Amino acid sequence: MKILLQIGFLLAFISQPSEYKFDRKLTYEVTSFKKNKTRLITYFINDQDNSYNAFRYNALRTKSEITFVDQGGVYWKGKINNIDLNKSKVTLRKENKSQYNNPFKYQVDNYAFIELTDTILDQKVYKRFMLKSTKPDIEKRKLLGTEIYVIDTSSNAKPLLTFVTAYEIWKKRKSIPNGIIVEKYFFNSNNEMITKEKLISSENIDLILEI
Repeated sequence: MKILLQIGFLLAFISQPSEYKFDRKLTYEVTSFKKNKTRLITYFINDQDNSYNAFRYNALRTKSEITFVDQGGVYWKGKINNIDLNKSKVTLRKENKSQYNNPFKYQVDNYAFIELTDTILDQKVYKRFMLKSTKPDIEKRKLLGTEIYVIDTSSNAKPLLTFVTAYEIWKKRKSIPNGIIVEKYFFNSNNEMITKEKLISSENIDLILEI
C-alpha cells in the first residue's frame, strides 16, 4: 500500500503543469583552464525570482540542451528546438520532468559570503564577494575551493546563484546585494583559478515555460 501511495504521489506530481516566467537572458563565456576549453552558456531568469532558472548549453544548429531547476522541487532536462525559444510560450515534455531535492541545505552554516574590495572593469565600479568555508579545519582537510562573484549592483535583479549552497545562503541571510553577476571565478584549494565565467550579453525577453 505504501508503495502504491508513493507511486500515486509521483504520478500526480509529474502530471501537474506549472508555468514559469522569464524576463532576462544572460549569456556567459565559460573558460575551463584545466581543460583549456571555452564554451557559451545561456541562462533564462526572472529578475525578481531567483528560485528557478533554465540554462542552455551544447547549442546545435537546430536544437539545444536545456536544463531547468526549481529549488522548490522541480527538475527538467531535455532538448528544445532553437526556434521554439523565440516564442512567447513553450510547453515542455512532461516525461522529462522529475522531482528535485536539494542535498546541500545542511551546508548553509558551513559557508559564508565575504565582502571584498570593489573592483573596476571597463571604468565601472563593481562589488565583489567571496564564497568560502567557515570551517578552516574542514576546508584544509577536504581541499575546498572558493568562488568570487563580481556584481553589477546598478540592476535590481536578484542574483543568479547556480551553486545550490550559495542560493541557500542567500535565501537565509541575503548577504550579497541584488544585481547581475558579470564575472565569476572558481579557485581550488591551491588558489589556482579553475574556471572563469564572463557575461557577454544581457537581453530582455518575454518567455513562459510550461512544465
